[in-house]
Amino acid sequence: MAASSIVEREAKFEVSATQALPSLTGIAGVAELAAGVVDLSAVYFDTSDLALVRAGVTLRRRVGGDDEGWHLKLPSGRDREEFALALTEAATPPEEFKTLVQAQARGRQLDPVATLRTERIVHRLVDDKAQVVAEVSDDSVRAETPQPDGSVTVVQWREWEVELVAGPDTLLKKVSAVLQEAGGKPGSSPSKLARALGERLAAPQDLVERKPSIKGPAGVVLLHHLRGLIQELVLKDPQVRLDRPDAVHKMRVATRRLRSTLRTFRPFLHRATADRLRRELKWLAGVLGEARDAEVMRDRLTSLARREPDEIHADPVADQIGRELGEQCARGHEHVLAALESRRYFALLDSLDALAAAPPWKGRAKRPARKVLPERARRELTSVRRAATAAEKATGPAQRDELLHEVRKSAKRLRYACETLTPVFGEPANRLARAAKELQDVLGEHQDSIVSQQLLRDLAADSDLSGAAAIIYGRLHLLEQRHADHARHRYAAALNKVTAKRLARWMKG
Repeated sequence: MAASSIVEREAKFEVSATQALPSLTGIAGVAELAAGVVDLSAVYFDTSDLALVRAGVTLRRRVGGDDEGWHLKLPSGRDREEFALALTEAATPPEEFKTLVQAQARGRQLDPVATLRTERIVHRLVDDKAQVVAEVSDDSVRAETPQPDGSVTVVQWREWEVELVAGPDTLLKKVSAVLQEAGGKPGSSPSKLARALGERLAAPQDLVERKPSIKGPAGVVLLHHLRGLIQELVLKDPQVRLDRPDAVHKMRVATRRLRSTLRTFRPFLHRATADRLRRELKWLAGVLGEARDAEVMRDRLTSLARREPDEIHADPVADQIGRELGEQCARGHEHVLAALESRRYFALLDSLDALAAAPPWKGRAKRPARKVLPERARRELTSVRRAATAAEKATGPAQRDELLHEVRKSAKRLRYACETLTPVFGEPANRLARAAKELQDVLGEHQDSIVSQQLLRDLAADSDLSGAAAIIYGRLHLLEQRHADHARHRYAAALNKVTAKRLARWMKG
């Protein structure tokens, strides 16, 4: 994508029409430069049900000012990431931006939902090196929003906005304090668009978040966790489309956590709904896994080869591994992008929205969390113990490796269950989650080594390099065998930590 991208750090303040903007030169190391008046006009686009702005996404076409053009703002942790494209004659959003909002739009049409005209007085704050570190804008806004009945609502207001350019977060706090002392009230709306839309953005009663509590209903605890995972999955969608580092991995983890939560706590939900969601989440995790697994193996094996001594001359092997697995990564990413544009994916997101809005709870979801939730984590702990016992009885290396992988999957489910309960059961649940993660990591290293060994054998068989390459592949294979041996050596201690009785006491209620 040719769009430029920045992380937006800003604060907004509501102010009366007659309030004077205070001097900002009192902040240590900051001088103030007035830049005059700018007239701005911005048209905002969204779906008919305002799916973008409800998710914290803004898509607009702005005319006027230094940054006129197409702008897209996406949530990015506590901040927002802004993308910009040059202004075009077209009255519809660029395809690049349409792609990045598909987790919200899901193929639906994007139409104008508001037009904002702003008279802006800009004050640039510069440091002692004449570098602009922040901008403070004094905005008088007129918003026109078309209504479903064909009428147009007009709203006017004034606000101050401070946005960091190159300054630290501490500067944002200092400027904000000065503006508040002068009468500015922290903005009650997250954006100008949200303020313009007003009541159309009111959250339905069933989406109002209730605080989870150990004494409160179990369903509230689970819903809080599920909503967080759904939000994480959706937030990673544009990052995956942009091929950002680790984005596929994080989206896959969110998908797996959702699926695991629906499995562990399935007695609290209508079975058919939970099972259908789990099947679709398994599909999505599988598509993401194709790209992620190839990426992990490429990075692991090329790094292993390049750590060989210079006299071994392993670079040709590292290059071959990089090429072949790099092609698999590229194909996997293409498949991911195709999946993210599919109706099946959009239908999954619709189903997750429905789950977050109105979960199909069973009666036991109304019971106190402390009475019914620990038992589900206890069941996952029992699964770890049973899987470990089965692995001890393995009749050969191949079966042992397969059964250790089952122990890992059980440990992962236990970890996710405990993490679900940590917000209300506190440190006891968190300690067991950490121990389960340690076991999962140890066996993850073991599994990666097993997969790497098979992959190295396959690559060696297909290699058209010289006979020396076979020796290098053999060396790498031996190193991976040692990695697997080391992981198995660490396994017993990690398992003992997870199964220690003291870590399970909190589950007894």
